[in-house]
Amino acid sequence: MGAMALASLFIAYTLVIIAFYVLQLNPREKLNRLAALVYLSFAVWSFCYTLVFYAKDEQTAMLWHRIGSFGWAMFCPFATHFYLVLSEKAKKLKGILLYIVVYSIPAAIIVNALFNPNGTSVASGFVSRAPQEGWSYVTNIGSFWYWIYLGHLILFFSVALKSMHSWAKNSKRRRLISQSKYVLLLNTVVLLIGGSGDLILPLFIPNIPPICHFVSFIWGLGYLYIINSLKLMSPIAAATPDIILRTVLDPILVLNGDGIIFQCNQATEDILKLSNQQIVGRPLSDFFKAKEYNQERLHRLLTSKTLRNVVIDLVDSEGDTKKTRASFSVAENILDGIVGIVVNMHDVTALKKAEQRLNESNKKYLELSRQLEKLVNYDALTGLPNRRLLIEKLDMALADYEVSGKTFALVFADIDRFKGVNDVYGHDIGDKLLQRLAEIFKSCVRSKDLVTRVGGDEFILFLYTNDEFNPDDLGDRIRAAFSEPIIVDNCLCDIGISLGISKCPQDGNNRDDLMRIADNRMYLEKATRTSHR
Repeated sequence: MGAMALASLFIAYTLVIIAFYVLQLNPREKLNRLAALVYLSFAVWSFCYTLVFYAKDEQTAMLWHRIGSFGWAMFCPFATHFYLVLSEKAKKLKGILLYIVVYSIPAAIIVNALFNPNGTSVASGFVSRAPQEGWSYVTNIGSFWYWIYLGHLILFFSVALKSMHSWAKNSKRRRLISQSKYVLLLNTVVLLIGGSGDLILPLFIPNIPPICHFVSFIWGLGYLYIINSLKLMSPIAAATPDIILRTVLDPILVLNGDGIIFQCNQATEDILKLSNQQIVGRPLSDFFKAKEYNQERLHRLLTSKTLRNVVIDLVDSEGDTKKTRASFSVAENILDGIVGIVVNMHDVTALKKAEQRLNESNKKYLELSRQLEKLVNYDALTGLPNRRLLIEKLDMALADYEVSGKTFALVFADIDRFKGVNDVYGHDIGDKLLQRLAEIFKSCVRSKDLVTRVGGDEFILFLYTNDEFNPDDLGDRIRAAFSEPIIVDNCLCDIGISLGISKCPQDGNNRDDLMRIADNRMYLEKATRTSHR
């Protein structure tokens, strides 16, 4: 095995060790996992190039170069994802969108590398160098994929590094600014040396060996220095546990696995009215009014790792009860396992007393408030929403349309010959007829639509529309429902209906236009119906 192959193997082995070292620093932290993936990508790249240099023929060299695409194509998106998370820019790309933006191009590069018979985005083939010195690229500069690969390296790192630098600069913290400067310098050097060595120099210097994966070793050691010395993935490294305990105003205790207190802060001493010596070494349950902190709850805590918002009554040294809201978290690391249980308490005694007084005084107003809301927003006879609630719904729908493009329609409905029912049968039958009509309208629409009564015999329907729902078809169903007389208490009510429909955005995207057009169309249909009678 030649020197180039041995060097590549050594680099791969070293990068794997660094990857697992970075991961074990905080395996639950996303930044650590992404950093480890970057190291492992470089390790895969270097290992595959060990076999490229050691290959006996061109076909074998190309095979390992293709397999190595999992390293030389993926280190860039993993690193970019790392910078976006570190600078908090990843929050702007929610869910699957982040992964599409960051990983779609590298995935396409890998697929091309594995299955394109004409080579990869980097190499169209390999040529043999001196004996024991392996193979060199035949640079694939004429390929569309060559420029895709080069462009994605430059674009991804430019955007990611700019995001990180802006974030550090805006924070105005010297440590973060130092981190960003080192990161910018390191990545610039690696990209210039490695990128030019693998993608540019082979165009002018034949038989130059691939060297970018060697430069990744410099990148790996540089980042190891930034992580350890500048605490790259520890944004709160300056805040030690002792400082936190001394400055936090809420009681904080640290327990061992058996629930025994071995550390507490001044706020704990104040709420219990005891000294530190009188608290430390005792079970937390000694200070409970009831023995809530039993072995069953302790087991559940150690299994779930957290308990949130547990209401606990503490008894101080004078026998007074203090109501607290507590959260329990298990502290552990890989080397030692569970090292303690952190308890954070918040004194809610005054709040609970105020809540009790407030609840008692508000009970008599709650029902009144509900009745008032019903009077303001609903029709007393039919129980349907009234004009006020319709206007509120319409304004919200118009605002939503501007944002999401969600369309809707208004249907104005006026009952024909309703006055005749009142004249012949009386207002009692007329009121019952209106209640029956409200049920008919509600049966014609969907649950998400709105049926309102806005006047004596006038109704307005608010309908969300889409390609599968046509308000004109709904109008036909309503007309069909009114085609026959309606019987109310053995009284034959011969009525009809006139409808007017307006649609957003076809008929306008403001309230006045939509209501005016629907109203005009309703009266036009009523006039047409009257002229035909």
